[in-house]
Amino acid sequence: MTLKLRNNTSINPVKAAEPAAGPEIVYVQDWTFEQKAPPLLFALGLEWAYAVAVLLIIIGNLEVQYQWAQERHIWHHLGYVTFRAAFTTGMSIASTLIFEYALHDAEEVREVGVMNLQLRVLERIARSWDLDTTVPHENVPQQELDEEFILEWKKMRLVLPNGSWQVPVALFEMFATISDTFSCVLLVLIYELLRWCLREGFLYAIRFFQVWGYEEIISFVQGGKMWVDYRPDPTDPWLPHKKFLGQIALQLSATVLLLLFMFLYRYRVQEACEVHKDSDLADEIRPRALALRSTAFHLLSYTAYQLTRFIMATLDMSDMQQAIPWWDLIRSYRANGVDLHSQGTMLMECLKCSMLVGFLTLSTHLVLRRSLRFIIRWVAWPLFNPIYEWRTIWHEDTVKRGKEIYLEQFDLDLALDNRVGIRAMATLAFPDTGPLPMEARGGRDGPHEW
Repeated sequence: MTLKLRNNTSINPVKAAEPAAGPEIVYVQDWTFEQKAPPLLFALGLEWAYAVAVLLIIIGNLEVQYQWAQERHIWHHLGYVTFRAAFTTGMSIASTLIFEYALHDAEEVREVGVMNLQLRVLERIARSWDLDTTVPHENVPQQELDEEFILEWKKMRLVLPNGSWQVPVALFEMFATISDTFSCVLLVLIYELLRWCLREGFLYAIRFFQVWGYEEIISFVQGGKMWVDYRPDPTDPWLPHKKFLGQIALQLSATVLLLLFMFLYRYRVQEACEVHKDSDLADEIRPRALALRSTAFHLLSYTAYQLTRFIMATLDMSDMQQAIPWWDLIRSYRANGVDLHSQGTMLMECLKCSMLVGFLTLSTHLVLRRSLRFIIRWVAWPLFNPIYEWRTIWHEDTVKRGKEIYLEQFDLDLALDNRVGIRAMATLAFPDTGPLPMEARGGRDGPHEW
């Protein structure tokens, strides 16, 4: 039926009842290849550079004329702190090369060996209770049948016929914890042995070849000044703890800077995967981010080790030594390590000192990691966020979403993992071990997470 209006136009009632079309959906890309405006600091013209240069020249002339900073030993203090922080950063880079490349397979060999041992024990437990732990190969893709998957599957099958699983699983969990802890401690001790051999070989080589300044080098390495220099200088008005705090602040700043550039490469990896769809480009960028992340965590571990050594070296200077009877052992720890050849009650005092070192190891790691988390999240990222928006193709909202993801993963990285606990346990046997076994490798799980 068609209705006619006065002007002889007609309306189809069925068509008239159709709803109007909704607004067209417009998809906005999260990225753009257009050039973005640089942040304010990078947008300053040459006149600002000239003004800064003139200001520096004026400050330099005033310093030459009045020597205000020279009289207060500020330049000496800055040079000392910069050298110590640069030396520690260089050791962190060397540790990254050693642990992430030269010894990259050592941890994997340990994990595979422990898993194979745990599989054998699990099968023995299953046979004791007549349990079937066969893995259904026909229902699982072949690429997923690795040692970890097989171990988890067999563990899930440790169920008794009456539905109870506490006893078999409890036995296996107890053995798994003991085997994993023992293997980690053994690996730490092997690292300590390698560190000792490298140090002694280096000292023997420079002593044998009479290298220029070898006596100062040997004193620097063996005297404890390689990591912490706590001896006061009568001619220096800056106390050791003030210089050490400046060194810690500079090393934490270097750690923050390394992590900020790591996040920048994380955005580049996301760009290669989601925009360019180029896995080869992502594989080329990812190792750079992993190297920055690993170096930052090595530097954080060195800083925690130095803080532990400094606390142990300076505790006997406090008033607490009147109340606690084993400060002489701490002094021996500072110089040559705890004398483990003592007998009787001295052995118990050595145990107390070792427990204190382990407690300080955990405490310093916890304090530094919490501090680093606060600095990254609330101070450094807001300052660096405009650079992320400028040097990547992502829009502001996408950068903000990436921030939430990356910082959540970063919080997991900063948790006190098993390696820190194992390092604290190792101090019970070796209270004066070097920092190399303390390292928490930061990059092995990167490709799986990213």
